[in-house]
Amino acid sequence: MKKVYRIGVYPNTFGSAWHGGQIYFDNLIALLNDASDAPVELVVIAKERTPAQPQEERLGGGMAFLSDYLKEEKERIRREKEHARKLRKQKKRKRDQGGWWRGFLRTGPLDEAEEETSPPSPQEAEVAAFKAVVRDHQLDFVFPLPKTVSRAGIRGAAWIPDLQHCFLPELFTQADMNSRNEMFEAFAGAETVVFSSEASRRDFQKCYPEAPAKLEVWSFCSNPSKELFLTNPKGVVESYRLPERFFLVANQFWKHKDHAVVVDALVRLQKQGISVPVVFTGALRDYRGTGHVDELLQSIQRGGVHGSVHLLGFLDREEQLHLMRSALAVIQPSRFEGWSTVVEDCKALGQRLILSDLEVHREQDPPESVFFPVADSVVLAEKIRGLLAEGPAEWLASRESRESQAMARLLRTRAEARRRFLEIVERSQGAW
Repeated sequence: MKKVYRIGVYPNTFGSAWHGGQIYFDNLIALLNDASDAPVELVVIAKERTPAQPQEERLGGGMAFLSDYLKEEKERIRREKEHARKLRKQKKRKRDQGGWWRGFLRTGPLDEAEEETSPPSPQEAEVAAFKAVVRDHQLDFVFPLPKTVSRAGIRGAAWIPDLQHCFLPELFTQADMNSRNEMFEAFAGAETVVFSSEASRRDFQKCYPEAPAKLEVWSFCSNPSKELFLTNPKGVVESYRLPERFFLVANQFWKHKDHAVVVDALVRLQKQGISVPVVFTGALRDYRGTGHVDELLQSIQRGGVHGSVHLLGFLDREEQLHLMRSALAVIQPSRFEGWSTVVEDCKALGQRLILSDLEVHREQDPPESVFFPVADSVVLAEKIRGLLAEGPAEWLASRESRESQAMARLLRTRAEARRRFLEIVERSQGAW
């Protein structure tokens, strides 16, 4: 394997609304910056400069800003087109010198040489800017390649988090479907596409059976700091005035995350005389529309469980991790995942999970976790009730033991994840 790779990471591929994606790239950057084994010089590629670039001080290779290149590349392309236009015009003049009458023998309204020079398209300029970044920073690999440059001959890989729209199309508008299909069709023709799970790779092969791209799987892991484990999470729990014993749902309020099945389970338990405190974190919105969020809030009121539901909104990352540590268990009820960040967080923290029985959740294989059928509130209620039987002292001793084991396991997991990512980089070099 090459001693040092210069790798460009482009976190803007899927926009900023997806917080799980931001965590993915934060973890990837931290992982690649770990110089404990094969060193990597990392360059983060950003669209433009902003007042705060928190990653910059942590990077060995620094940052590259596409905005610094776009204006220059647009002008370069314009000059090249203008030069080509002048050459065509000169060629036409030489051709016409054989007789004045030749100028009238045109097959169309305008001669090719007389056409106005068109400005470069946004895609044309972005491809040129990316290529200039790769050249100037001497990058060996770019990840992930955005749609516009996925077939531009840049050494790197595209990334497909999941293919949810193929299996739950009812959750998407036609415009969303068209946009995703266009993007993934472009990726299907890339040199390499990376998936976070074998389940997602199989989904892709079902949807794009003839795709020529080389398919790789790289499963990311979470990266909590060592200091996190040394801090008592009780202060965070008290700051939000939460009960000592609670369950946690730490997902964005997107419809496929299925918060509704948790509320239904709480209503069932309430009817049995069992009040279960559940903390929900995440912004109360969905980019696909907020109708289901309003319906969820109404169901909490109708079911009479508003007294045991705690809606905290979007939290600081470390606060959320401390709440994960403090919970009796984390509930992950999602109907679809590519590779769940929540599950990886809990694995890193040694926390137990109550999981919807998805193929990818089984693949992630979190220890000491229990599963319930997707969207089945009856079984979910039973699983919650079972964990409530554990006493506070027993739970605390269990948490401390699980965290200790998780800390030791995390070092091995990170080293393995880093090694696997660099193997993909190495294989991409051989392909060229």
